Amino acid sequence: MALLALSNIEKSFGPLTVLKGLSLSLERGDRLCLIGRNGCGKTTLLNIITGREEPDRGEKHFARDIRLAWLDQKPDFGPDRTVLEEARRALADLEDLERRLVEWHHTIATAPNHELSGAERAAFARDEAAFAAAAGSDRERRLTIALETLGLSGELLSRPCGQLSGGELTRLALARFMASPFDVLILDEPTNHLDILGIEWLQTALLETAKTFVVVSHDRAFLDAVASKVAEIEDGKLTVVSGNYTQFSAVKAERLKALQREADLEARFLADEMEFIRRYMAGQRSREAKGRLKRLARRKKIEAPVTQRTLAVKFKGGKTHADVVLSVSDLSVKAGDRTLFANLSFELTRGEKLAIVGANGAGKTTLARVLLGELPAAGGRLRLAPQLKTGTFTQDLRHLRDDRTVLEEYARLVNPPNLNVARGPLGAFLFSGSRVEQRVENLSGGERARLALCILVAKENDVLVLDEPTNHLDIPSRLALEEALERYPGTCLIISHDRRFLDRVTTRTLWLDGPYTKVYGSSYSEARAQREIELAPARASEMAATARGGGNRGASPRPGSGEPRRVAPALPKPRKLNEYKLNAIETRIAELEEKRQLLNARLYDEDVFRDGRKVREVSAELDEIEKQLLQLNKEWEAVIDAGS
Repeated sequence: MALLALSNIEKSFGPLTVLKGLSLSLERGDRLCLIGRNGCGKTTLLNIITGREEPDRGEKHFARDIRLAWLDQKPDFGPDRTVLEEARRALADLEDLERRLVEWHHTIATAPNHELSGAERAAFARDEAAFAAAAGSDRERRLTIALETLGLSGELLSRPCGQLSGGELTRLALARFMASPFDVLILDEPTNHLDILGIEWLQTALLETAKTFVVVSHDRAFLDAVASKVAEIEDGKLTVVSGNYTQFSAVKAERLKALQREADLEARFLADEMEFIRRYMAGQRSREAKGRLKRLARRKKIEAPVTQRTLAVKFKGGKTHADVVLSVSDLSVKAGDRTLFANLSFELTRGEKLAIVGANGAGKTTLARVLLGELPAAGGRLRLAPQLKTGTFTQDLRHLRDDRTVLEEYARLVNPPNLNVARGPLGAFLFSGSRVEQRVENLSGGERARLALCILVAKENDVLVLDEPTNHLDIPSRLALEEALERYPGTCLIISHDRRFLDRVTTRTLWLDGPYTKVYGSSYSEARAQREIELAPARASEMAATARGGGNRGASPRPGSGEPRRVAPALPKPRKLNEYKLNAIETRIAELEEKRQLLNARLYDEDVFRDGRKVREVSAELDEIEKQLLQLNKEWEAVIDAGS
């Protein structure tokens, strides 16, 4: 039985219909990733699922006693409660359950012959099973790991929530939800305020829960890691494909090709028919021509797929004659009295694209501001080639004035000959018609990012310094930006936590990590793999030191790192598993999942979707595979439980 089901959901806001007859079923164990352009209705759909909004039409059904945990884009906490107090609220239900179990044990101990009635035994068994299923005895460790991994430790635990930044609030909400019991977890863009380590921890944590969740994200690497199903909202309708984002993209591309072929065939057929009708309407075959015209009028039209507009990004400049654009020698940077890193040296030559990565607080934005001359260095020296034109994209977009309209702000920062000239470039960034009259303060995060990019590409620059340029962009906009940066001949310094974006665009990686800061001659993924090998001895020493210290939670971070200790999820205890049976089940699951993927793709083959009988046959096979997978997953869980 589905945990939740939506049927023919419709939702409008004034004249705009956002969701059009949308249906969705969420089964236990589904890892559903919801994608779509900014403003397509993703958050509206989540609001309907969680009951924050009601649909105009349609039905929704929930399994009995389902527990929903919701993380929206702007978590709301008590401003006077500390981080630790707010985090511990996640454990309240488990603590109540544990108190009930204590009372049950006391009741059993004092009952005649230590026996309970049938109803009492059933209630005790339910509470005991619920506590075990939620790993209640492990709750403190899980909360500690979640807090420390997300950079919430030390003095930050005693800070009132009212003093936290947006990113810190998001991390606190994630830590709290990952430590609490739930049946379905709803996450709305959880990766926006996480660094790369936080995103990778979240991936692992979501998969280890073995629970059901719905997540909205534009991070393609994250979607590939966690998704078992991908659902896209486009033009108010929902398309669901089993698999991760890459598999969804392949299926969608094939579907669009098939639809285009069908539309082309239809267009040729219509052209031939109209030519026959035009030729013979007044001749001897007029009766046949009129019959064909009537049939055409009744014929269901096949529309060609509509390609939605995306950003038209093209960076200008990048033609400096300097071979060495930036030279850094023994550079040290501080934040207050804390040294972020020291003795950093590297050169950046013309055309190179450098990724700057590291944990939140490692100094990425501070370094960018030092390189731009906005902040002084604590030591060392840096040299920029003379007469460089530098363009910047700041994470907080602080250069945009809220009291201006989009058109006025573009005119202020770009200075076009007249306002009419400004409308063309703004239209290329999806600001057309009355949208250019919106005030900047009323723009969404994605719209503000598009405006900032539109202003940036209007000028010629030799160097681009981009601080989280993708943070509020949807996937089509990220792809457009990637392609533009690939074509740009100039030099780039890019701070980003989008791994797919960094791998495609950058050629070198500067990893900021206190005394472990280093420049790698490769993109992010290769640098990360090399770094894992290099730091393995240091991590082994840390683990040994922690073990000698009795596993002290307050263990110091690495010297000079300036970052809270990142604790990896503890390895599971050794289990005596039936390996033969487990391998057999996993092999069968893999075979069925591969078959399911092939069948999903077949649904979009021209010879199938044009034949109703074949569509029914393929759909029936898919239904049978889903049933078998559900049973196999239950068997897999049973083998795991038996060996724990």
